[in-house]
Amino acid sequence: MQIMFEAHCTVEEYVKQGKNFPFPKAPGRCTNPKCRMAVKMKKHGFYERYHIKAGF
Repeated sequence: MQIMFEAHCTVEEYVKQGKNFPFPKAPGRCTNPKCRMAVKMKKHGFYERYHIKAGF
């Protein structure tokens, strides 16, 4: 599962922080409204992301 979020910083700040960026916490439950089972999610890695800029 991927968790989408807004960084609220410049691309340069995001790239500079890399893995140390304050990413949002993973939910404690499955986000599917029909499931909602309690799960303990864990990170499986880090990769560079694309940036969508307003007005592009």
